[in-house]
Amino acid sequence: MLSECNKGDLPRITSIAVLDKQSSKMYNFSIHLAARQLNIKPSDILDNYKQIEEVMLERFFKFAEEKNEESIWIHWNMKNTDFGFEVLEHKYKLLTGETAFHIKEINKCDLSYLLIKKYGSSYSKEPKMFNLMMLNYKVKSKSFLSPKEEVEAYKTWEFVKLYNSTICKVYFLKYVFTMMNTNNLMTDSKKLIYKVEALTRNPVIKILVVISIILGIIGVSLILVILFLGISF
Repeated sequence: MLSECNKGDLPRITSIAVLDKQSSKMYNFSIHLAARQLNIKPSDILDNYKQIEEVMLERFFKFAEEKNEESIWIHWNMKNTDFGFEVLEHKYKLLTGETAFHIKEINKCDLSYLLIKKYGSSYSKEPKMFNLMMLNYKVKSKSFLSPKEEVEAYKTWEFVKLYNSTICKVYFLKYVFTMMNTNNLMTDSKKLIYKVEALTRNPVIKILVVISIILGIIGVSLILVILFLGISF
């Protein structure tokens, strides 16, 4: 969603990506794909943005409605009126005059909130998603765009670039979710722990720490699983 270059109005929605965690299938809803469906040339997208945006949102909410009500929507801080599900619903209402399908709050899981609950608010520097990626990937993904870079891409009609950035971020959220649940996610608050674990790989001291590690894993894992389930559902 872009708001910096659209002040005084609702953010313009450029792309939505949904990744099925079990099947790894990606579902894409983006401006350039909707424009292609309407036979609108890339150079004419801005002049027909509302029409294209309407088609894109119609496809997304139809998809959301078709999904089983038991599905959990893992997202990144999409819970406010500037950037979130509420904006998507409101924009759909303005464009179509109809009420959008509502994804229940119980089916939403804010990954950024879970990270704070598990690791504390200092788990990553600001901007958190980018710095968390740097901690774990060590290098920035070529497709990843910062909010400022997204605005610049929008101004130069680089909608495919925006689309690729969205997909990149969705795959990273899947990585974070998986690594967090296996206690393998690198965060600023876990750097010291990782340094200690690196020392225990020394064959001279490995035998001395095996029992304490096993006991530690059993105790911590049970607490984290119960805490995670309580937050998620």
